[in-house]
Amino acid sequence: MLPCNPTVPSQHYTAEACFACKTKKRKCDKQFPACSRCRRVDQECLYGIAADGVYGKIVPVTDKGPGRASPNHPSLSLEKPSPPTSEWGSCRRCNRLKKQCDKALPSCSRCTRLGAVCVYDRLQRRRLFSSQHVFSLDAPSMSLVPLRLSYPVESKSYIPSLVHSFQERMGLSTLVVETDSLAHHLRSSWIRHAMVDPCLMHATLYAASAHLDTLRDTAAGSPVVNSITLYHQTETIAAVNKRVASGNVLDDATIASVLLLVITGSLQKDNGATEAHRHGLLHMVSMRGGLEKLGFDGFLARMIRMNMVLPAVVFDQLDGFVVDGMYSPAAWSKLPGLTLERLGQSTSGSPAVKFHMTAIFAHVWELLLAVDCGEDATGQYLFDFATARFILDGEWPWHETLPDMSRPETAMVRACQVSLRILRYLLDDRLLPPQWTEQLVPMVEEMKSHITATDSATWLWYAPHANLWVTTLGLAVSEDVQGRLWFLMHERCVVMSMKATQPAPHEMVWACYRWLRQLIRARATVLSAPV
Repeated sequence: MLPCNPTVPSQHYTAEACFACKTKKRKCDKQFPACSRCRRVDQECLYGIAADGVYGKIVPVTDKGPGRASPNHPSLSLEKPSPPTSEWGSCRRCNRLKKQCDKALPSCSRCTRLGAVCVYDRLQRRRLFSSQHVFSLDAPSMSLVPLRLSYPVESKSYIPSLVHSFQERMGLSTLVVETDSLAHHLRSSWIRHAMVDPCLMHATLYAASAHLDTLRDTAAGSPVVNSITLYHQTETIAAVNKRVASGNVLDDATIASVLLLVITGSLQKDNGATEAHRHGLLHMVSMRGGLEKLGFDGFLARMIRMNMVLPAVVFDQLDGFVVDGMYSPAAWSKLPGLTLERLGQSTSGSPAVKFHMTAIFAHVWELLLAVDCGEDATGQYLFDFATARFILDGEWPWHETLPDMSRPETAMVRACQVSLRILRYLLDDRLLPPQWTEQLVPMVEEMKSHITATDSATWLWYAPHANLWVTTLGLAVSEDVQGRLWFLMHERCVVMSMKATQPAPHEMVWACYRWLRQLIRARATVLSAPV
């Protein structure tokens, strides 16, 4: 929270109530830099000028009139000083090693010297108010919000917060990512294109708003109806239809807008709309001469390839991978193997974490190779449950205590342990279907609880492929759309942070998902013989 002196002179007041008091419809005493209500509950106190699109900045009253601040006022400076470093505590590495941390941003001196990723857990936290898409941003992030930006669409007070949410949640703006990753492009060049194209800006705002709706939906268990989402969805579709009716060659921004319609349609569980947008997208791509003809620095084609997996997984369409050359059947076993490779090459991080993770995924790898018997002539996977029994009857890596780990590290290892336990149950054909189902459900719920306690930085630091494995297994054992959406939303866009590889991360996820779904169906129908 911004520091506040209780003896602030009486002239240090704002013209309007802060965002928190507005949201909760409470009386605000409008003290600057923080009102008494926000100070009492220890939360960010934010004031802004809605007409100018300024959000997350403190705007005091001046002689320019109510709600207007002088351009020379220090509160409007782009270089906003950071709050006292004690507010976010020591970084994760120094805290785990019990070393003194100088709490410098963006990286403390110890992590800088070791070349390690510096993560401040408390600094990454965001508070979500109860109103639609109103955020409380930490002070370091506030300096990233531009002042009085000119948007290609009608200015709204919530636009900067949605743009920030898009960059943070899909572009992982608070984390260090590969320069060739989709997250790097989404936080930079994508926003630059959206800032000059009204159709893409509406689509970006629609995607950000729908993403937040889905987060609330999965948390509350009931659909969330949001007028902001509906407004930008309508404007996006209208802009796309207008450009299609013009008969001109559709540009990259229009194609990117339709891609976001496909993504958000999946998040909103609208299979019909998603299919319509998906077919339209593929038709537009063919009219442009194929994916290799698209621009956006080459990453638009990668975005399309990756997000064709999304509707196929959400709606469990095992034959829904519709773009030729985008599916590698042999990629299904890559995730555990690449996790072991990453852990073996790592020279930093907790030895205890790497020891347990290596033991877990070595056992996963052993089980997958034992049960797999290739494919038949129709492309269906074959499974040898009898061979898997020999491994299942042996010892496996499960430890009741996990010392020398931080809370997110412990949660990550536990999530991987439970994923291994679920895989063992899927491969044990000696369990009858009723007993199998009764034991599987609580294990899935336990894995969810551990996933919730992790964060993107921990997965990225140790083994991002492990995150994809746990997510894919969760997707495969979920029998409804709501369950699969939960795992997709809690994957936290880690796949976006990974650089382009062969096979691509989305190919590995899709192939592994198909393999696991066919395994579950074979396990449910045939108990003792290979399928």
